[in-house]
Amino acid sequence: MFAAIVSAGGLTAGCGRLGFDAGTDPDAFRIHPSAGVVEVGESIELTVEGGEEPFEWTTTVGQLIGEASRRRAIVVDADVVVTVRDATGAIVTAELASGEWETRFEYAGPTSWAYPTSIVSLADGRVITTMAVRQSSGEERWVVFGGRGADMLELDSFSLGLALPSLAAQVVPFAELGCVVVGGADSADGSRALVRGSTDCASFSTWDDYRPEASVATAASGVAVDSAGGVWVVGTTETVDDVVSFVRFSGDRGATWETRATLGETYARSIAIAPTGMMYILARNRSDASLSLFEASPDGTAWSEVDHYSPSQGIYFNGEGRPNLVASSDGSVYYQYGIEGGVNGGTRRFEPATRTTKLLATLDGGSHLGALASDPGMQSIYSTGRVAPNGTGTRAEVWVMRPGATDWAAQSTYQRGADEDSEGTALAVASDRSVWLAAWGWRQGVRAAVIRQLQ
Repeated sequence: MFAAIVSAGGLTAGCGRLGFDAGTDPDAFRIHPSAGVVEVGESIELTVEGGEEPFEWTTTVGQLIGEASRRRAIVVDADVVVTVRDATGAIVTAELASGEWETRFEYAGPTSWAYPTSIVSLADGRVITTMAVRQSSGEERWVVFGGRGADMLELDSFSLGLALPSLAAQVVPFAELGCVVVGGADSADGSRALVRGSTDCASFSTWDDYRPEASVATAASGVAVDSAGGVWVVGTTETVDDVVSFVRFSGDRGATWETRATLGETYARSIAIAPTGMMYILARNRSDASLSLFEASPDGTAWSEVDHYSPSQGIYFNGEGRPNLVASSDGSVYYQYGIEGGVNGGTRRFEPATRTTKLLATLDGGSHLGALASDPGMQSIYSTGRVAPNGTGTRAEVWVMRPGATDWAAQSTYQRGADEDSEGTALAVASDRSVWLAAWGWRQGVRAAVIRQLQ
């Protein structure tokens, strides 16, 4: 991944830095990149604003071909410096340089551990993340943090309910600058499904507090927002004899709710909505620990199984409920799983147009594929999880699968403490295409949550 940087220093543009050479009047002559971040092999467009035509474009690898106009498209295949000279002899340079990962925030606090479960990027540049946190008192809570990286602040929290296995709080954007958080919350007589909403991702209120019957263990595990602003929540209720997943909907910012559907004998974990409006749920079946992908039309009332996968050792969800289902901008649906015992995991892709499913990639030897995120610009899919080298602790890993690929390409490795365990648990791709990673890691006996950014 490359950042578009126009030297030297000044103001921020997208994911790169935009500035001007010493001696050049920035009010008369500047270059704008078409994107803050680009992938290898992708074209980026540079446009001159100000200055006097004609312009002479040269690069560190030779003269650019074409007329001496204000605009040039460059295919990125290596670090490159572009020099532009206008008719008066004024010069400005643009540098395309490899992006770098940077740790933006760490949270240990007065806790014995912190475990991030989801992360999203908002239109105004903020990131919102959810964490499971065990306080020094022993109390366990869901905590919502938000900010622009280094300035992350606690925005909301509620008591963590773990009556159901493999459930984690999730956050998704709502409207332009809002967000919705769901999870399982404790109460005196059992857990319940809690939905907390905010129109500004700063001040939260309860939008739903759901339990169909008293003393029935209930939790929400996935949430999605449709193009009209409707909120869809999936979760599970469980008794000694029965497990039922539910699909709930609100079209008025949580003022009213209705249960649109139920799925018997399943643990629903994630919900995603495709650009077409079609809806998808990923669930684990109670009877044999197999995996099912369900599909429904936009009204969310009638769900049918479109994929079923049953390995001999049984399915578990890497990351205990992380968002491991995405519907990409090209219409494909990607989902991941782990095998019981943590020995490997895989990625599957469902193509709605052909009604076919393909196994794309697997990881073995104790490595985990965890959360997924999609890049709407390139239709790339990102994944995070962990790898387990012998005797050196686990490492948080980020992989990318670019359009047309059928396997993961490693992009980043992170280990918070030397020879100590770390793991990637959630990902988000921002509108400027920078990538945000939520992870945890041990260092000198302290397990902390870590937020990192590729820019």
